[in-house]
Amino acid sequence: MDDWEVLDEETVDSLPCEAGLYIILSVHGGRPRVIRRVLGNDTSGILCIGRAGTRGLKNRLSIFLRAACDGRAPHSEGKTYCRCRYDEEGYPLDSLEFSWWPLRPRDAKQWERDGLQAYENVFGELPPLNKRCG
Repeated sequence: MDDWEVLDEETVDSLPCEAGLYIILSVHGGRPRVIRRVLGNDTSGILCIGRAGTRGLKNRLSIFLRAACDGRAPHSEGKTYCRCRYDEEGYPLDSLEFSWWPLRPRDAKQWERDGLQAYENVFGELPPLNKRCG
C-alpha cells in the first residue's frame, strides 16, 4: 500500500493481522510537516519507521496509539511521543498519518533496518521517535 491514511483507531482496526512495515508522519494543512534534522530539513515529515512481526500491523499500530495517549502500552515510539509531549509541540495525534506494506516478518525487519539506515544517512540521525536502528 502506497497511500497515506489517518492514524486513528477506526483505520487501524481495518488493518490486516499480518506482519509488515509502517511509516508514521505528521501533516499540517494537507502536507507533511517539515522536521528540522541535523543535516537538513525532512520535508517528508517522518516521525518513525517501524515493523510489525507475527502479531501483525493492526496489533502493533493499536499499541502505538495507546502508548502515544497514555505512555503505558509497550511501544517505544508511542511512549516517546507521549513522554516528550509531541502533541503539545506541534505534532498532535490527529495530525498523524501512516502508510504500510505487508511483508513476511524477516523481510519487515530487514526493510525497517534499511529504511532507518537510509534516513540516518540523509539526515545524520534517526527519525524523531526511533531510538535505534532495527
